[in-house]
Amino acid sequence: MYQEALPEYVVLTKNITDEAVAVAYHFLEQGIRELDYEDGAPKKMLILDCGGGTSDMVNCNYRISNEGITSRLELHVTYAHGDTNFGGNHLTWRVMQYLKIRLAESILRREPASMDALFPGVLSQIYEKVDQDGVEKAYETFSEVYRKAETLIPTCFTDYQNQPESAYFECFHEMKLIVDLMYEGGLEYMRYSVSDTAEYGDYVSGPRVITPEVKAEMKNILTDIQTGKFARDWLVENRVNRPHFNAMRRRNAEHQIETVGKELREKMVFLKKQK
Repeated sequence: MYQEALPEYVVLTKNITDEAVAVAYHFLEQGIRELDYEDGAPKKMLILDCGGGTSDMVNCNYRISNEGITSRLELHVTYAHGDTNFGGNHLTWRVMQYLKIRLAESILRREPASMDALFPGVLSQIYEKVDQDGVEKAYETFSEVYRKAETLIPTCFTDYQNQPESAYFECFHEMKLIVDLMYEGGLEYMRYSVSDTAEYGDYVSGPRVITPEVKAEMKNILTDIQTGKFARDWLVENRVNRPHFNAMRRRNAEHQIETVGKELREKMVFLKKQK
């Protein structure tokens, strides 16, 4: 997966520590450093690492022995599994499906189905089942129950995507936040304050919007001001009672961003308090 996303990099696959095993080492290291362990006692550990891309499961046996100056750690991994279908957005999606199932049960006044009913014969042998049959097979009954819940509570995402209200908030309302951050600490502080994803979008998308053609046109506008063309045009517009000016003002007042924005601002109590 990483080689496809980052072909210019070499991905090491040998002599490396599994991410979940590294978590185990980190956890045990704290106990060793503080001598907070049972000397020589055999222990077991199950690690579930739900990450942004994968969820890793590791089962291991370990023993920590006090050897005076140092402590000796013996750690044996008995099972390790990592799957992209368990982590990231997929995991979030399954959690939301589970919540919809519970909501549908509440609406229908049904007893909540147990986890064993949603995953029959899976939970008690989850490692073997996933390895042998795959993730989708493990979710088979769960997915069928979700489909029934979906008929009762349809997602309707397509009915709500690209709504003008969302566009207003994303493209217009949040502009003040961005400008305030730049006013307070410059572009660097603004980029520090937003997410890394937004910062990356700034770097790669900005040059596509502010192109050489845009910069050239800005210079043309400046030239109109410097040569007096803009002032002459504005004087002529006023002498004939501003027909173009009034038409442009009317069109912009009727723009969707104005009509939608007015409705939304009426619902913003914090703005009313400032008036």
